[in-house]
Amino acid sequence: METVVAFNNELSGLYDSRPPISKAKMAAITKSAMRAIKLYKHVVQSVEKFILKCKPEYKVPGLYVIDSIVRQSRHQYGMDKDLFAPRFQRNLTETFANLFRCAPEDKSRIIRVLNLWQKNNVFKSEVIQPIFDLADPNHPIYHQMPPVGGNGGQGGGVGPGPSSSGALSLADISSGPNGLNSSSMDLSMSSVVGDDKMGGAMPDLSVSECSW
Repeated sequence: METVVAFNNELSGLYDSRPPISKAKMAAITKSAMRAIKLYKHVVQSVEKFILKCKPEYKVPGLYVIDSIVRQSRHQYGMDKDLFAPRFQRNLTETFANLFRCAPEDKSRIIRVLNLWQKNNVFKSEVIQPIFDLADPNHPIYHQMPPVGGNGGQGGGVGPGPSSSGALSLADISSGPNGLNSSSMDLSMSSVVGDDKMGGAMPDLSVSECSW
């Protein structure tokens, strides 16, 4: 359980500074997720909850967290043994519906990630293709979702800000075994290129640069 708590702390640390997020911070979040691989379901749930509750300017950094975790997991364990992508896929439509509640100027970055995921077969085309339609604010799914509160939270609730966490607390998490030892982790962020900050330009995820 300590590994999940550590991951939640790293994730909520995104609020320590305004976007763009540094590559060093993204690497720390990703490494922490790999340490909690045995509790990967809780890691995924934490990220999904972060994206649900965070303010609009933190939506894209939340997406970059998903991308970084999935790419690193596939690099370490291979596509067939990766646990994170299939788990994120379970709620991917709802996750992107929350992501598209970002600042209007950030929507193009989300579309770019989807294009890269489709190109690199991160998720199957039949999964990705319908998500592009969510960029339309009049998509029917938004009529089924709670309204966005004035501060970015859902349903008018208070969304997490720089002094509060969007990650799951201990009360949200059931007990379980500890994750993998950090000494067994080989986190390689060398495949992440582009700007040094991860909330501005999207890292280049072309086939030639990825470590899949």
